[in-house]
Amino acid sequence: MRALISAFFVLNLFTSNISYAQSVDEQELARQLREGEFVKYPPEYLAELREVIGLFDHPGKSIPYLTCFNHIETNLTKGGIVEEFNAYIDHPQITAKQKSFMRKSVNRLLNITPEEKSGICACNTKDTWDNLMTPGHRTAYNKMAQGIPLTEKDNKALQKKTNVVRPATEYDPMACIFKPMNLYGEYRSIL
Repeated sequence: MRALISAFFVLNLFTSNISYAQSVDEQELARQLREGEFVKYPPEYLAELREVIGLFDHPGKSIPYLTCFNHIETNLTKGGIVEEFNAYIDHPQITAKQKSFMRKSVNRLLNITPEEKSGICACNTKDTWDNLMTPGHRTAYNKMAQGIPLTEKDNKALQKKTNVVRPATEYDPMACIFKPMNLYGEYRSIL
């Protein structure tokens, strides 16, 4: 059972990854953010953000959503998550019911639909925005999504780490993954 929960936790980390930089030179943008030198996204990325910005009540939510949406299949298949799920299927401590669920999950993840991707990413975005970001993060993200140059204060806010710890009784990290795929009830039944 621990192996099952570990695999799901790793999957959630990949799908909720908030990688800010995914434009022309991802490494350079990531470096700028890390070093507090970020000013503004390139026009190509701002154009992508404008395509989804209307889905949200705050423009900054479009950044983690688009990052998730663009990278979810790569993270799930090429990142080794599906392979890890498959390895757990053969683990001797996994029950038949858990193995069946894992096989179904792997199949669904390999054949994920745009609607499921959108649901997963929207859920992760809402959770991140509401529970993990500071007000400074949100202000900076709103500016970034609108192409407004960041100030030194905004860059400092982005570098501030949050130390939010939520007990499992308050938050199930797997809900955002399995609810959009209509697998959450089955997931809860195998725990």
